[in-house]
Amino acid sequence: MTAPAKTPDLDKIAARIAKAWLRGVKGILDAGALLAKTRGELADDQWTELVVLLPFGPRHASRLVRIGKCDLLRTHVSFMPSDIFTLDRLAALSPERFAELLEADAINPSMDRGDLDTVAKADARADKERDLGARTAAANAELEERGKLRKYNVIYADPPWRFETFSGKGQRKSADNHYPTMAAAEISALDIAGLSAPDCVLFLWATAPMLPEALEVLGAWGFVYKSQFVWRKKKAATGFWNRNRHELLLIGKMGAIPAPAPGYQVDSVLETAEDEILKHSEKPASARAMIEAYFPTVPRIELFARPPPAAGWDMWGNEAPTAAGEAEVDAPAELELEGAESPAQGAV
Repeated sequence: MTAPAKTPDLDKIAARIAKAWLRGVKGILDAGALLAKTRGELADDQWTELVVLLPFGPRHASRLVRIGKCDLLRTHVSFMPSDIFTLDRLAALSPERFAELLEADAINPSMDRGDLDTVAKADARADKERDLGARTAAANAELEERGKLRKYNVIYADPPWRFETFSGKGQRKSADNHYPTMAAAEISALDIAGLSAPDCVLFLWATAPMLPEALEVLGAWGFVYKSQFVWRKKKAATGFWNRNRHELLLIGKMGAIPAPAPGYQVDSVLETAEDEILKHSEKPASARAMIEAYFPTVPRIELFARPPPAAGWDMWGNEAPTAAGEAEVDAPAELELEGAESPAQGAV
């Protein structure tokens, strides 16, 4: 004859959980582990009776059960916060995402739910960016089958601005002595719409004296001005009102291109690396790195590009690098400049 099942001492179990509950993060994990084990052993009516005896309500009990089932929290207890809501959110992460956040020091004892809200927004934004990139790539495949020019979600441009000088000294230092320049009206007339995807962001370089013209170009290309970066140079250059030691990188938006997630924006001041030696008018690597971090998967093109080639970018311009074996696509007629190559396709 089988002996009747022993009735669990719910008061004793509740007392053990209440005692563990008071010992900080380790106590929360211990209480969670005990609750998770107990929940698996009790019938529903017994569980309901136990929850009434606990020093917290049924919602907290459910959170503790989820926490108690997550071995990752106990394995990395020294990195865990003591907030039950945050621990519950951490328990819901996939092992892969948990490991990524741990590696990035995003999981730490001082974190709270707000930090995970920021992470969740960043994850949602990353999903949106990947989806946009996949949709544009699929549309580009269809365009290329029809012999049409592909579209881009990111356009990075460093136009050869023509700036009027008033002395022989100024003329000797002008950009015209280094490369062919273009009037703002000529730059505005370029058919950038032929390259822009419906959802697109423009990063447009401009010097301080040419800011009004740059804003006109940005609008003529179909973009709405949103913000700017400032590049702080190592040395001051010339100028009428001051010796300019900065250039501007304007940001223009078209359609529903996603902005960076809150908390993941970079500083608005771009720097030149200590060991970085730049040629005349060459821009710092930090600018392209910022764009790649913001938009890692969508199709990108650099206009008026210079060597060396950059992985993940198509490039166009008089000096644009074309690696051996790269395919080329035809540029719109309005983009044809004397000596300019069609956009060279990179590993987009």
